[in-house]
Amino acid sequence: MINGKTITLSGREFIAPPVNWATFKQFKAEFAEIQKGTWVPDFDVMGTIILQALQRNYPELTEAELGTLLDIGNMGQAFSAVMNASGFEDRAPGEVHAASSSTGTN
Repeated sequence: MINGKTITLSGREFIAPPVNWATFKQFKAEFAEIQKGTWVPDFDVMGTIILQALQRNYPELTEAELGTLLDIGNMGQAFSAVMNASGFEDRAPGEVHAASSSTGTN
């Protein structure tokens, strides 16, 4: 198991690890918008990012199965768990940003 944040989806517990490099590259525009705080949540994108992260620990998890586990009440929580595990932190419920955007230079 890859370390991450524990989440419960429809009564099942999962460890949500950070997204991998391939997912980051696939959604780099969305991650840039999240970091800037300008991203408008897209449930399809959120679901795909959640699925790809969870599949790192649960390779047998399918999109169809995740679709039965996610709902409007837990999708934001699941997305936040994945984003937190990936180095982003919550600003407000359902809103995430980079934990540190400093480059160390002025």
